[in-house]
Amino acid sequence: MTSELVQSNFRSMKVEELIKQHESKILEFKENLNSKAKILATIIAFSNSSGGKLVIGINDKSHNIIGIQNPMLMEEALASLISDSIEPRILPNIDIIPWRDTHIIIVEVYPGPNRPYYLKSVGIESSTYVRVGSTNRLASQEIINVLKRSLSAKTFDEEIMYELNSEVINFRVASELFKPYRTLSEKDYYNLGIIAREQDKIYPSIGGILLFGEDRLKYFPDAWIQAGCFYGEDKSHIVDSQEIKDHLPIAVEQIITFIQKHLLTSITIEDIRNKEVWSIPKVAIREGIITQLSILIIRLAAALLGFLYSTTA
Repeated sequence: MTSELVQSNFRSMKVEELIKQHESKILEFKENLNSKAKILATIIAFSNSSGGKLVIGINDKSHNIIGIQNPMLMEEALASLISDSIEPRILPNIDIIPWRDTHIIIVEVYPGPNRPYYLKSVGIESSTYVRVGSTNRLASQEIINVLKRSLSAKTFDEEIMYELNSEVINFRVASELFKPYRTLSEKDYYNLGIIAREQDKIYPSIGGILLFGEDRLKYFPDAWIQAGCFYGEDKSHIVDSQEIKDHLPIAVEQIITFIQKHLLTSITIEDIRNKEVWSIPKVAIREGIITQLSILIIRLAAALLGFLYSTTA
């Protein structure tokens, strides 16, 4: 009960601080959702600029708190409006804040990572807004080009899976694999692209799921390896096969072990020690496997198939 009271008091202070401010590059007030076009323009402008807060339930001229009668319904309507209207997708924080005998809604919009943002139904040229002072301005083609150039190009494995959270990553496996070389910090997981932070939330990347996902095959059912050894020069006589569905970094060693089992080897004597020599250099096998796994990650078109052909039974 005490924590709820403290939280309520904190929120009240937050509202009081907000209504004392003037509308600015990062703050705008709206009384209700009647002017949907203006609300969408503001959210787009915030996303294309420095982010900002849209406060609903406050008169934008007098700063009087009008409040919202059905805050849950308005929150749902607002979330649907944003999701259905804006491209690329925006994920703002929408909070219902109690105020005396009513409520207000605060929409916190972050600077977007996929700019420019615009209205789906209108198009990029006619609905890309930016924030100039306390107003929304339609962006010129030059500004649109600047917004596009501000993006950093992402490869497929760097793309973020917004529908999941970081709990799907097995950080223990990642830590154990890196243990011989270094101890991974939280910052390392971001730098490696395994996870990404956007709008105060942590999401896994596609690469993070493929490498260390707890349930990788649920999301990428073709991201596994089938190894096979055949007698002769075709696939009519199979000697051995193995399905490998472990974490991909671990799978590399499992594939090498499978190949070693069926590969011709010889023994050479160096000084007083014997040395096993593979008929195909181990380093070449490892490089080939890693290259093919990289292709698997990029394409995900089918399971990776590895075949060995032997002329000896």
